Amino acid sequence: MNLAIWEAGFCTLTTGLQLFSTGMVAVHCRKRHGHLPPPADAPHMTIVRPVRGIENFSRETLGTSFKLDYPDYEVIFCVEDDDDPIIGVVNALISAYPQIPARLLIGRDRVSANPKLNNVVKGWDA
Repeated sequence: MNLAIWEAGFCTLTTGLQLFSTGMVAVHCRKRHGHLPPPADAPHMTIVRPVRGIENFSRETLGTSFKLDYPDYEVIFCVEDDDDPIIGVVNALISAYPQIPARLLIGRDRVSANPKLNNVVKGWDA
């Protein structure tokens, strides 16, 4: 009976210490690594997003490209087929955020055996 009480106490103590140390680290990291705004002279940035097909939350996922806290960027969406259903979603997002420079490039480029690389190479060239 004494051994069982000792083991339960030990497990409770170590679990409590683990939770306490995890909380301390979370508080420390939050203070230390808070949100810093980008510098005013931040360089222009281009985000190349390969897209293909409709998935759950496609609109929400692609919409995050327009909500970045960065002063000077553009978004280039790349799709391989001109009949891909994601084109409507991308065009709607581009229209919904006219303040962010964005465009959709459509076309099939064959530069490797990797389909995703083939899709984004036109964005890289642009």
